[in-house]
Amino acid sequence: MAIDLGSELPLTRTGTTSGQPNSATPVSTCASSSSAADMVFTYTAPADGDYVIDTIGSSYDTVLHVHSDGCGGETLKCNDDGGGSGTSKVTLTLTAGEVITVIVDGYGSLSGSFTLNITPAP
Repeated sequence: MAIDLGSELPLTRTGTTSGQPNSATPVSTCASSSSAADMVFTYTAPADGDYVIDTIGSSYDTVLHVHSDGCGGETLKCNDDGGGSGTSKVTLTLTAGEVITVIVDGYGSLSGSFTLNITPAP
């Protein structure tokens, strides 16, 4: 079940993937097959624009993937290590009211404490 983040901007949420299920797998072109625990969130864009979503500040090697229409929807963006130091970062264009699914995953079978940030792109 996805946790609704609403439409706050900027947004920072912390938590842990430890003990969570492996509910989604990133596309193979983004990261090797992941058997890691993950956390699933929905986010609603408050306005038209470019958004940066990252896991900078997390304590383990994260993989971040963003989908339309839930976990099984089209992968809009996926990243492994784009935020530096094992963290992930994507930038995407959204329209006001658009709902996306953001999944904080781990590389391989890694899990741990994460920080999820959503900010307007500079």
